[in-house]
Amino acid sequence: FAMCALDALGMAAMLDRAIEVRSTDPASGEPIVARVGTDGRAEWKPQQAVVLAGARGDGPSYQGCCAVLNFFASPASAERYLREQPDVRGHVMSVPAAAAAGAAIFGDALAG
Repeated sequence: FAMCALDALGMAAMLDRAIEVRSTDPASGEPIVARVGTDGRAEWKPQQAVVLAGARGDGPSYQGCCAVLNFFASPASAERYLREQPDVRGHVMSVPAAAAAGAAIFGDALAG
């Protein structure tokens, strides 16, 4: 369980373990599965799945970003979500780009 897609994808780097993330497109309800190995390589289904790196308002990330940093089954679904949520701003990322961002953010979080 994670607060957002980047948190979930970053767990492989943080824990140095392969991970599997199961999510649901918030617009269509379609299931999404992403796997990230210890080498950072990502696999995902459906193949057109993406991550919306979004924000709503200002303030701490847990208030403004986490709720809208989600997996979507396709770029079209994410873009439609952005159009229908005028208070959300953001951009669509590929799953590999999101996994790399998650690794950059969380990879050293447990390093001592």
